[in-house]
Amino acid sequence: MSYLQFAYLAARRGDIKQHKGNMIGLYVGGLLSAGSFTFAPGRLLHSSLFL
Repeated sequence: MSYLQFAYLAARRGDIKQHKGNMIGLYVGGLLSAGSFTFAPGRLLHSSLFL
């Protein structure tokens, strides 16, 4: 099962604390993965930061 499914099931059970934690984790994880691909070699930001 994915974290999104866990978040959905937690919301359906009424476990708001668990649902909130899952959703924050999904959001932060998405930002970190997108950020890591942004600084991959060959990208514009990589070449401007790592001369």
